[in-house]
Amino acid sequence: MAEHDLPMLSRCWAPDYLVVTATNAHGVGREASVERLSQELRAKPDLLIVRHPTEVEVFTAWGMAAERGHWESGWSATEGRFGMSGRYFAKWQKYLDAGWLIQGELYVPLGLSAPGRWDRPLPSTIR
Repeated sequence: MAEHDLPMLSRCWAPDYLVVTATNAHGVGREASVERLSQELRAKPDLLIVRHPTEVEVFTAWGMAAERGHWESGWSATEGRFGMSGRYFAKWQKYLDAGWLIQGELYVPLGLSAPGRWDRPLPSTIR
């Protein structure tokens, strides 16, 4: 994600890729997720997201794997530098024609560092 190379990143996603982001944005499908992330990068040009896997378990019989770990992100805004971190879970699927691809990801925020007072509501319609 450091290079912001979305075409390269999206090659890791299954065509029916699903994601729930830390701000409750939902992405359904590879193309929709690329567009959502493109918009995010336009708004936050220095956005950096890093995943730190802590465990991967493989169910060979069905070609599935579970990955979990923690993630962290950082970006600049007019108020200053922001950071967010939390836990993530990814479901991998082995495809005959494409190898291992991420079928779904779930990001749960557990921390936010922000300049000054941060009292903005969750940027989502889900409450």
